Amino acid sequence: MSVKTGKKKIISLFLAIAMICSMMSNIIVQADESDAMKGLQVWYKFDETSGTVAKDSSGNNRDANVVGGGEWITTADKEGVALELDNTKTNGKYVDIPVSVMENVTGDFTISTWIKVEDCPTWGRILDYGTSASNVMLWTANSYYFKMDNDDNKSLEPPRNGTLPQFRQGCPLSFLWPESYSTPRWQHVTITREGNTSTLWINGIRWDTNDYETVNPRTGEDYKFYIGKSNWAADPYASMAIRDFRVYNRSLSINEINNVMAEGEWADEIQVHYAMESVALGELSAVKENLYLPTTVNDRVKVEWSSDSAALEASENIGVVNRPEAGDEAVTATLTGKFSYGDYSESMDYQVTILPKEETDTEYTMTVDTQNPLHEMSPTMYGLFFEDLSLAGDGGLYAELLRNTCFHDDENTIPYWNLYTSDGAEGSMSLDKENNLNDVQFQHLKLDITTLPDNGYVGIRNEGYNGMKLEEGSEYELTFFARTDDFNGSISAKFLSVTGETISEAVKVDSITSEWKQYTLTLTPDEYAAQGQLVIYCEGGTGSVHFDVVSLFPEDTYKGHGLRKDMVEYLEALNPTFLRFPGGCYVEGDTMADAFRWKNTLYGKENRAGHASLWNYRVTDGLGYYEFLELCDDLDIEPMYVCGVGIAHRDSEDWQYWIQDVLDAIEFANGDVTTKWGAVRAEMGHPEPFNMKYVEIGNEAFYQPALYEPRYQDFYDAIKEKYPDMNIIADYDVAGKTIDMVDEHYYDRPQFFMDNAYKYDGYDRDGYKVYAGEYAVNAYHGLQNLEAALGEAAFMTGMERNSDVVTMTSYSELFVNLNHQNWNATAAFFDSSRIYGSPSYYAQLVFGERLGDVVLPTGLTASDGAFSTDISGGVGLGTWNTNATYSDIKVTSNEDGSVLFDGNEADDSAWTKGTGSWSVSNGAVNQTAIAADCRIWLDGKDWKNYTYEVTARKNSGNEGFLLIVGEKDSDNFYYINLGGWNNTQSAIERTSKGSKSAVTAYVPGAFEANRDYKIQVVVDKNNVKVSVDGEVLFDYTNHGSSDCPLYYVSQRDNTTGDVILKVVNTADSDYNTNIKLEGIGTTASKGEATILTSQSKYDENSFENPTNVAPVTIPVTNVSNDFNYTFMRNSITVLVIPAEDAETTLESISVTAPAKTEYTAGEELDLAGMKVTANYSDGTTKDIAAADCEVSGYDKTETGEQTVTVTYEGKTATFKVTVKEAAKPDETDKTALEAAIKAAVPDTEKAKYTEESWAAYEKALNQAKEVLADEDAAQEEIDDAAEALDKAVKALKEKELPYVDVAESDWFYDGAYYNYFAGTMTGTDPTHFSPYEVLPRAQFATILYRMNGKPDVTYQAKFPDVPAGQFYSEAVIWAAEAKIVTGYTDSGYFGTNDPITREQIVTMMYRYANYMKYESKEPADISKFTDAGKVTEFAEEAMKWAVGNEIIEGKENEDGTWRLDPQGNTSRAECAIIIMRFLEKYK
Repeated sequence: MSVKTGKKKIISLFLAIAMICSMMSNIIVQADESDAMKGLQVWYKFDETSGTVAKDSSGNNRDANVVGGGEWITTADKEGVALELDNTKTNGKYVDIPVSVMENVTGDFTISTWIKVEDCPTWGRILDYGTSASNVMLWTANSYYFKMDNDDNKSLEPPRNGTLPQFRQGCPLSFLWPESYSTPRWQHVTITREGNTSTLWINGIRWDTNDYETVNPRTGEDYKFYIGKSNWAADPYASMAIRDFRVYNRSLSINEINNVMAEGEWADEIQVHYAMESVALGELSAVKENLYLPTTVNDRVKVEWSSDSAALEASENIGVVNRPEAGDEAVTATLTGKFSYGDYSESMDYQVTILPKEETDTEYTMTVDTQNPLHEMSPTMYGLFFEDLSLAGDGGLYAELLRNTCFHDDENTIPYWNLYTSDGAEGSMSLDKENNLNDVQFQHLKLDITTLPDNGYVGIRNEGYNGMKLEEGSEYELTFFARTDDFNGSISAKFLSVTGETISEAVKVDSITSEWKQYTLTLTPDEYAAQGQLVIYCEGGTGSVHFDVVSLFPEDTYKGHGLRKDMVEYLEALNPTFLRFPGGCYVEGDTMADAFRWKNTLYGKENRAGHASLWNYRVTDGLGYYEFLELCDDLDIEPMYVCGVGIAHRDSEDWQYWIQDVLDAIEFANGDVTTKWGAVRAEMGHPEPFNMKYVEIGNEAFYQPALYEPRYQDFYDAIKEKYPDMNIIADYDVAGKTIDMVDEHYYDRPQFFMDNAYKYDGYDRDGYKVYAGEYAVNAYHGLQNLEAALGEAAFMTGMERNSDVVTMTSYSELFVNLNHQNWNATAAFFDSSRIYGSPSYYAQLVFGERLGDVVLPTGLTASDGAFSTDISGGVGLGTWNTNATYSDIKVTSNEDGSVLFDGNEADDSAWTKGTGSWSVSNGAVNQTAIAADCRIWLDGKDWKNYTYEVTARKNSGNEGFLLIVGEKDSDNFYYINLGGWNNTQSAIERTSKGSKSAVTAYVPGAFEANRDYKIQVVVDKNNVKVSVDGEVLFDYTNHGSSDCPLYYVSQRDNTTGDVILKVVNTADSDYNTNIKLEGIGTTASKGEATILTSQSKYDENSFENPTNVAPVTIPVTNVSNDFNYTFMRNSITVLVIPAEDAETTLESISVTAPAKTEYTAGEELDLAGMKVTANYSDGTTKDIAAADCEVSGYDKTETGEQTVTVTYEGKTATFKVTVKEAAKPDETDKTALEAAIKAAVPDTEKAKYTEESWAAYEKALNQAKEVLADEDAAQEEIDDAAEALDKAVKALKEKELPYVDVAESDWFYDGAYYNYFAGTMTGTDPTHFSPYEVLPRAQFATILYRMNGKPDVTYQAKFPDVPAGQFYSEAVIWAAEAKIVTGYTDSGYFGTNDPITREQIVTMMYRYANYMKYESKEPADISKFTDAGKVTEFAEEAMKWAVGNEIIEGKENEDGTWRLDPQGNTSRAECAIIIMRFLEKYK
């Protein structure tokens, strides 16, 4: 089964686009060698192989000294590659350059180098030129920050990460700056200065420009020039590798920069050799795990992999290891990598020894119930969330190429437009607020041409959003409005390169009028430009020209609708089902003046003024409400509109306007053409309704509940009244309001998302639905590295598993323009000419690409029991901005009732104090500080089954109470947060590795001051039940374990029958997993796995290597309903197991004889080493286990040559063996064998064990009995039979319960186990036993009916509440006819759903025993039980029988006496124990 063809085409398109993007940024224009040498002051290739001198290749004899032990990087062939300055362990490695390099550099200059920064402390240098008192020039390694003369206002640096500092943990300050959560890579960095303008270029792209008006390089006697060292002694050394360092005394053009960058690349052969030695495949002499095989090395060299052995299959970047079976020999395979760069390629062989399997190899067992789905998969599981943030809209998705098109970006200046004049021409630009184009356009640009020589020009220049991508030969439409007061000349337009060269023919408007008029011109570039510019210039006279609404669009946009084609295709490939728009905080605005107002985004650009965005730039509103709806229409997905509610970040206004506004917005989307707003939609070109079904009321209003809560219901009611079918989404669970769906947002580190993979398992199935509208790793993730994708994918498995609750999800953000980064998380990075998907993007891609129709129950167990979901540790107390007193503190064991801690007997020393002002007096614990996160706890405990009781009293402050359970250390514990979030709601929170998050839904409500609350917390292994004043507030079960690195979900495609497993391995190790598909007979022999992984979890993608971390799809040839699969380290795997292929048939089998073919009479046939191969009609083959074959024709009593026949699915093959006569046996001893048979496990326990282990045991037992009966059996044969039986007994494997709520240590485990495999009592669903649920009377009657073999029954209407056709109908009628049950005498009802009491259950059991004529012990005296007198008369005889026959034991009172609790309800756990005792006694 292959991935859908359409999706593969899209992925292929991505790869092609990514490759083109990378190529385009490095287009080289050939230049003469003399051009490259012109003005060259120094050139250090750093290609030496030894010594302390770096040779100058410029011919100027300015060799440099390598100081402190810098190491030369060389290939095995001793080809020099680069210089390594590793200062991570020992400081002092740098390069000392002669200052004469700068002698002729007094004006223009260029400095360029290839560099790979590996450690970058603040102010660590790439270069430093100056003295210990001042720097003429410094260039830092940690930011590529360049400045002259210590003038901070005259610096160059890449665009900074504009994310707020509190959201910028563990990620770079700029996408170009090396950072500890990223993998270092080579980059070409250049500084140019031309005139007063200095520019920073990285990999041939301009990233920053600034003017140095009066600063010039200079020289002096005490000056020093260093690479890797500062002139300031206090500054640290940087660690980096460097090559091809050059200084010119002139400014290079963009073409020259690209040529120098290419020249600095190693020769093709050296590139290949360096790549060969950069590949680290790990230890290959004892391989047990799959291999990661890089397909691109150093961002440049391509590698193709192949193998000579089926034991190692090379598939793209995955080396799939197929280990020999246990007992077989290790296999040596030759893995060949073909390394290619430019015109050179070379292969390298790697000898790989693959070890055979071991019994302990299977670390996990994953069991999937394919026939009993948990629920349907939500059809709207994955969608899109778009917000114009980080220039994702203007400058991104919206294909407008010019910036500040309407000149509204500032009230006083004209940013992004520059004056463009010829020599001798003079003019000026200004903002004109008079005689505007219309009432919407409140200002425009006025160009004054004051001096114009012959053939001269004055104009305006715009470079868009850090340049504009211009394709050679493509057409671009320029439109602008213009008028003049006194200008009689012409207006022309053309394209320029990034450094000002003309790259298109000029197109002209011959004249303009005094009235505003729109003009349209078509431009066609003569060559490609990654960072082109547009100029509009005036010729032929002086005067004033007024411009407004200047716009430039490529002809080729997505479906002709004005959106950037490559970016929409990235969205399309995600297979989304809806789009949430237009934000985000973008909806709210910093103030109400900045809020998104959809009515201002209608009609043409001249009708849209734009508005200030809180993301620090003004938007044009060109990407408006209509464009979003049109995009949904184009992608065939559902629109979800986020409406404003009159709440901004810093102010608010009355909401009645906004209620009408959203009603109008819905009418615009859905109304017919006869409605006011439906007519507007039709006028704009879309008469058909968009049929919008989703509206979200506000965005993230949980930050301002006091404003949101009074208005929410008004919005809800108004929308529902007019549009009753509209799906309405709230920002949070607003207490006392109508909530259908809640939008939840999550941003944090990778570990947070791993810890919360099971968050939704505990959500109320009958409560509101959840829309996870924004989620992403945004901390400690470098530039969206692989680990970020792993964390997100782990969380996604939980959302898919709970898609009956989480019905919609959307990742945030979709796009980040790296010239204006406002946010730390994104699916894709882009600039004006390129785009690439992050690993997070590809995680979304592979999850969204394969979605089943139903979610399947799936369990995971560790072979060594390594992980546990138990909540173990100590307890504690806390407050948050609250003064509180805690008393009556007590911890009691649930197992034996012992007191683990009594606060009344403990003093101050018993507690470990954290922050806050804590005191302990007379058993009470007081905290008086009004401060955040105040904690005190009992340290060093490992409790996991206890009751924690506290009386809590709030004295003053903003919130309620904090109770701690499961405290392991200060970074790992559970908070029971009562009255948190400004005393508005409560939740259980988990803190894992310092990262805190809620693991339950929020329960609204406040806690009062100056009153006592009785709080009880019952911790039972992985369950926490919290009660306040006797009312249960939370009942939380932890389903995940921090010890288990695998996160998983499974589904079934109902159309194809395919089983889809999504597994995320967050560990640094592979995990061999046995996958069992229950309820499915056979599967097709081939499946496929789509895998996202890389060499390191810190690997990222980049413009230069856009698919460094990208998914690959490989075949899986061993799939069945029980097979092993290895999940690679740091990987996301989507495993597709197809249903059986009916067209593929078994044609024949072939057999290789076992290792042993000669026997002595009496010896059993030994099949070890036999290999059976099935040959199928489609040409595939499959190895068949001997246990799956029928072997016949061997007779151990007949001597001579025999033909043994192997049969598999009706096909046969043969091999021959020889049987020799056995020597006459000596006297034998069968004592041990007899004892082994006598101690054998009885058949009555067969149900407890797996079929496979029981079959092996039964075979050994029968063989032992045969040998015992054989008078001629040899002693060796007798001993072997006894030993085999003993091994078989020890190998018996008990079946595993499917229940997640039953642990082996539970008191009722044996009962649940016994009944499950006896078939007498099933769970409440496939994975839950629900031990503490009360058992209804009808269910118990059904259990007795099953125990009696479910005899045939003719239905009779005996009881009004037992209709025909129910699961219990026949059971109740049978039990009534057998006089085992009766109805209620007063009503005649049976009471099907009534809880069964303990005296009722023993009465039914007693009657059943009499019905079956079982012999019983004498009845017991029950007077010793304190409540014997409460036993009802009808049950008295039965209760005595039950006690006398040990069917029930009673319950212990606190004083050590016992009670029967006859009227107490019977839980399912108690029933299971009672049934087990009964059956063990009588059967």
